[in-house]
Amino acid sequence: MEGTSHQPVDLVFRDVGFVATQLTMKGIERRKILHDMNGEFGGGQLSAIMGPSGAGKSTLLKILAGYTCRGVQGEVSVMAGDMNVTRSGGGAGCCGGGRASRPQGVGVRRRSCLIRQEDHLREVLTVWEAMRYTARLKMGGRINSPCCHLPGSTPKERDEKVNNILEMLGLSECKYTRTNRLSGGQRKRLSIALELIDDPPIMFLDEPTTGLDSSSCTQCVSLLKRLAEDGRTIVCTIHQPSALLLDMFDHLYIVADGWCAYQGSVAGLLPFLSTTANLQCPQYHNPADYIMETLCSDENGKKAISSLSSAINNGEYSVTNTGTVSTKPIGKKKQIMRGDIIRKQNGVPSAHDGVVSIRDNGDTSKEISDDSECKKCDSFRMASTSFEQLCILSRRNMLIMRRNYSQLGVRLAAHLAIGVIFGYLYRNMGNEGSGVLANFVYVYGSLLFLVYTGKMAVLLSFPLEMEVLSQEHFNRWYSLVPYCFSTLMAEIPFQVMSCLSYLVISYVLTGQPLESTRLILFFLSNILASLAAQSCGYLIGATTPIKVAVFIGPVIAVLLSVFGFCITYRDTPKAFKWLFHVSYFRYAFHANMNILYGMDRGILPCNEKFYCHYRYPTKFLSELDIADPPVDVVSHLSFICTFAILVHCSTFMAIWLRLNHFR
Repeated sequence: MEGTSHQPVDLVFRDVGFVATQLTMKGIERRKILHDMNGEFGGGQLSAIMGPSGAGKSTLLKILAGYTCRGVQGEVSVMAGDMNVTRSGGGAGCCGGGRASRPQGVGVRRRSCLIRQEDHLREVLTVWEAMRYTARLKMGGRINSPCCHLPGSTPKERDEKVNNILEMLGLSECKYTRTNRLSGGQRKRLSIALELIDDPPIMFLDEPTTGLDSSSCTQCVSLLKRLAEDGRTIVCTIHQPSALLLDMFDHLYIVADGWCAYQGSVAGLLPFLSTTANLQCPQYHNPADYIMETLCSDENGKKAISSLSSAINNGEYSVTNTGTVSTKPIGKKKQIMRGDIIRKQNGVPSAHDGVVSIRDNGDTSKEISDDSECKKCDSFRMASTSFEQLCILSRRNMLIMRRNYSQLGVRLAAHLAIGVIFGYLYRNMGNEGSGVLANFVYVYGSLLFLVYTGKMAVLLSFPLEMEVLSQEHFNRWYSLVPYCFSTLMAEIPFQVMSCLSYLVISYVLTGQPLESTRLILFFLSNILASLAAQSCGYLIGATTPIKVAVFIGPVIAVLLSVFGFCITYRDTPKAFKWLFHVSYFRYAFHANMNILYGMDRGILPCNEKFYCHYRYPTKFLSELDIADPPVDVVSHLSFICTFAILVHCSTFMAIWLRLNHFR
């Protein structure tokens, strides 16, 4: 991979603004974070967005990458050697002025990636495993293409690609080390390596040096420098680099209070400050420290920001090596400057040579290109098919579950232990007329236990999974549908096995009727109820924060369990009768009682010598108000299945909206 030349892709943005909306006790508050900023990041350059904390540098980076779309306005253009794609309107970098995507046109979305500040990795996978699974997802079944830099998809070619990337990034020695045992610098390099598999020409990195020591910072920036020298467009945010790190960047873009205070070469920074705002950096003082201290000061800082931003028209013009302001607007063909010299030194053609314009502002969209191979490569289709993604993700999930055997073992052991305890407490109550009420409590307790375990097992894990999902899905590793199905394929079988381990033990010990029809239906009813609760856990976990989810989940479970057990339908107030019809718990509980005491069950044996009130099962069902009309077990189980499917569909829509519209 090292030495591979890319066709440079320049990123130009104009009038990009961002308004943050927050709901408070006083109402909706809106605060403008970015003020109609302009700028350009050239291909073959390592560009840094620098600024104080809260200046808006990470916000700008995510807007350019297309990750942030709400509250965004302006225009982002991507210029390559054969096309110029412009997106304008209500969402710079977003498709259609609000849909979440990268600055994109024909195939540009697939050409970029975003590496966020936090390293969201699969902790139990080794470096080699993480790279191989990602390679299978990203490379799929495509063939070699010189236009799109997509390698082959045979196992040998994938392994060769992975080994080359690991060697280039210095990860070969730790390729069999689990991710959770890597150092901070190694984790950051692994995050970059995962995105290099499909070789994107544009890479966005949010503060890649945060949390690293000076040596690791230097290694990280040196790596990014080498990647940029191959023709890639590397844009990263950085807070306050050392003088050594600052000098390694080709292009510097300074953000202060949502304004562009500087854009140009690093060498031209100090002369520009001196001539424009009469700011003299002390000798032997780090320029990055000086500019941060100046911009963060109260009154003088605001004056400096105003002067600097006005001099370059808020990023419309750039600064040369000598500190003078070039009056040529961004995005226009320019004379040979430092960026062009870098490209020609590396043997990479300029991005402005032979540009063919493709404009897409909502009215007309035409592609002017004679390269049919590029058209095929630029399709929006992912490298791997949905079925391939499903198989790969399922295998990865199964490996992760095997590595997390302690969590699975605790869940299974809990079901076995509670099954033994319940079986002992209510032993032989299922075939005893005087123990009907005790058996009634056993059925309710069993159902409530399985509902809780089904819901809580995914309620806490899914919000943590969302961060990794957001990273991988945004960078187009896979589609959402295969991910959701692979998650269910890994979780549902284990939950079914856990339920069976509890039911088999407790059912036998409590002396329930050993009739095949009753046994199968009873097991099926409880398992379906647990899976329905699991679907609710996914929905709550996907839509609420963890602290809210752990409160709402149990409360909803208890609320639904009241109906049918603590209160009958005829005694329920009118305002709450609708809950009777939507409670999957009530449907499962009534089905269980009918399975055990309905379906023409005979007279129960009774140890009471004088009077046995519930010797006849129909009498007990009558008091529960489910004897006339009798419960239709099949319809009740069908409702639970339908309920679970609808909730899973709602979860899918919630995740889709969260990934695409609510960032």
